[in-house]
Amino acid sequence: MHAYLPAIGFGQIKKKSQLQQLLSSVQNFPDQVQKIRLDEESSLVVYTKEVAPGIGLMVCGEEDMQGSFQMEYYEPYINSNICSSKAECSIEKESARESYDGVCDDCRLGLNLIFSVNNFMEYRKYQALQGFFPTVTDVCMSALCTQGKILLPINKDEHKQKLTEQTMNERNGLIAAARKGDEDAIENLTLEDIDTYSLLSRRVQHEDILSIVDSYFMPYGIESDQYSILGEIMDCRLLQNSYTEENVYAIDIKCNDVEFPICINQKDLIGEPAVGRRFKGNIWLQGSINYRD
Repeated sequence: MHAYLPAIGFGQIKKKSQLQQLLSSVQNFPDQVQKIRLDEESSLVVYTKEVAPGIGLMVCGEEDMQGSFQMEYYEPYINSNICSSKAECSIEKESARESYDGVCDDCRLGLNLIFSVNNFMEYRKYQALQGFFPTVTDVCMSALCTQGKILLPINKDEHKQKLTEQTMNERNGLIAAARKGDEDAIENLTLEDIDTYSLLSRRVQHEDILSIVDSYFMPYGIESDQYSILGEIMDCRLLQNSYTEENVYAIDIKCNDVEFPICINQKDLIGEPAVGRRFKGNIWLQGSINYRD
């Protein structure tokens, strides 16, 4: 059973027979079928089925010349049309199966962001037709979550908000310069980190840490594409899985200035989501890549 299957509204599926029935439904009644010829004897095939707007299930495998399909793996997904990052991005194929991961070097986060590529078949088709892979221009990120909490927002006035944005822009500029070898930028960042650590050490003695930290984006666990996040809710939609009739939330959040939607089962969310409040949880990061023709 895929760990993030409950996130898109399949929390009731516990038995292998139920899962097999679901996967057979995706293969027999797909919304989209994509094929790429691998060699003279087989083709790579991906079946996708939406269970709510922008949310669905993907089944990937190989099909022989007689039309016999052998499933390799399946994954739940949520698509997004929000441009999350225009930073330099590279795509790498996983060694064990026909799936792809993206690596995005975004200064706003200060780390290499690794995500599972949802529209990898389009990327592969381009390579099959043109003979080379395209250059990625931007990424529309998204995420699935199986446990989340809603937190109250931090009280910030307009002046403090503008000051925070200005500080963030200046820090992003310093990070970009430091990556190019600017010694002054490296020194300024080091001094800034020391001052921040000193300030936090004093404040945590009489304040809750989540009243100080507005948002964060950090790796979680041993999987490279899983993260622990805290971000502000920009929009929220309650949707229903058409297959199981379970309710799921599609929550657009802004975390460290990166905006993307998260899908989570209503039963797995503690609290009531609303615009302006904050979402905290551990996510599996996905993304759809856009590229230059």
